[in-house]
Amino acid sequence: DIVSHLHACDVFVFPSIFRSEAFGIVLLEAMACGKPLISTELGTGTSFVNQHQETGLVVRPKDGKALAGAINYLFVNPEVRGRFGKAARERVEKYFCLDKMVEDVIHTYQEIQR
Repeated sequence: DIVSHLHACDVFVFPSIFRSEAFGIVLLEAMACGKPLISTELGTGTSFVNQHQETGLVVRPKDGKALAGAINYLFVNPEVRGRFGKAARERVEKYFCLDKMVEDVIHTYQEIQR
């Protein structure tokens, strides 16, 4: 069960290298569990979801040193992990909850009709 695994981790790492993965719903699931994120910049939605230095860290894809550095940074800085995790939870509630998404879709349809 994904939720129990997410609650067991300290940081959620999404080291995607393929643009086809867009941003991954799993990022939202981790944020809902209050986990700080480490993701890669793919030119897709990953950096909209994971705000660098706010909800986690964003590194270059295929850069093992940067990824390891980000993991180590959050490992040795529990106060930063906590701050990012709290901000991640707040961001997912503000921008990605069902009510907000339905509201945005309705607004988009209304704009199209005008």
